[in-house]
Amino acid sequence: MGMDSGRIWGMKAPAPAATENTPPSSLSSGPPGDILRNFYHTKRVGNYLIGRKLGEGSFAKVREGLHVTTAEK
Repeated sequence: MGMDSGRIWGMKAPAPAATENTPPSSLSSGPPGDILRNFYHTKRVGNYLIGRKLGEGSFAKVREGLHVTTAEK
């Protein structure tokens, strides 16, 4: 008995929506330049700008980060 990849527990799986793989227009253009310019940062790691220190414990330091593409903190 073969398995049908389009079926889940005997029910046909719904087809993915056409907009599922397309990013929203607000993300495709990137964040406004003033957000990136006004974010105080000491260095960049991958897609993140590393900002001010928020706290420190015995195990680690916690710093604010800003994702360059989405401007999410």
